Amino acid sequence: MNPPSFLTDSDELLSYLQDFASVSVPDAQIVATVSEILADLKQNGDKALLERTMLYDEVSLSPEDISVAASDLEKAESSLSSEERSSIEEAIENVRFFHEKSIPSDWAARNDHGGEVGEKYFPIRRVGIYVPGGSVPLVSTVIMTVTLAKVAGVPEIAVVTPPGPGGEVALPLLGALNMLGVTEVYRVGGAQAIGALAHGTDSIPAVDKIFGPGNAYVNEAKRQAFGLVGIDLLPGPSEVMVVADETASPIYVAAALLAQAEHGSGKEKVYLLFTKEELHGEVMAQLEAQVQALSHRESIENVLSKGFLSIFLPDL
Repeated sequence: MNPPSFLTDSDELLSYLQDFASVSVPDAQIVATVSEILADLKQNGDKALLERTMLYDEVSLSPEDISVAASDLEKAESSLSSEERSSIEEAIENVRFFHEKSIPSDWAARNDHGGEVGEKYFPIRRVGIYVPGGSVPLVSTVIMTVTLAKVAGVPEIAVVTPPGPGGEVALPLLGALNMLGVTEVYRVGGAQAIGALAHGTDSIPAVDKIFGPGNAYVNEAKRQAFGLVGIDLLPGPSEVMVVADETASPIYVAAALLAQAEHGSGKEKVYLLFTKEELHGEVMAQLEAQVQALSHRESIENVLSKGFLSIFLPDL
């Protein structure tokens, strides 16, 4: 692993950054494919949803299989180890604490003309949350999105997540959803799931706004669905910038970088800005050590070799 780094000032840094951090333009084929999927979902509803799930996920579902049963959610939570449950509970509390501090307050006042002005805040009536599944089911996405919706007081939360080879959904993911009180979960993913949330089907009522990350097809589906429904943003390819001063732990810095590189599309961008020159070598050593134990080592190393940049900044 030998990613590029700038350990001294260089006239080439700016031009290198312009190329390295260039905006990713959607592939024309992806745009066309997603447009076709969304049109099919709008026209054919559940039929299109099931056919596309078979085509892309190679999973055969019946209309009754689309929704995850309440008993499956309860069993999934029961299957969690005490360590898993404790970790999920701690993460939920931390996210809840942050968002409770961020809730805006209603206000009202009279202006100089005697008119009453102000702002009132209301929770969105119904939201759809996309949770990546498959080879990397993201329990973290469940925690960060559903907890926010719960704090905001959203009355209806619908979660979609891609099924595994046998139609299953990862137990830790379902367990976390049950811990958060989510009862509406669907085992569908990809652009077809976004189409279902946007247009609605017999099995999945339409939502008012869609949240959550996904691959290039999911991202493009959200872009095309904007206006029909609200969307949170167009995340991806993933990127993170870790700014580390002399107090930073190389172990934690490396873990933060690997967590983003683990998304594994190959287009992620990972930046490290550091103020202590010796930290660079220490972090690189930790990256080498920690990646050995990760199940997606090959894809992570691919990201770090092409999309990782370190820059030494003596003064921030």
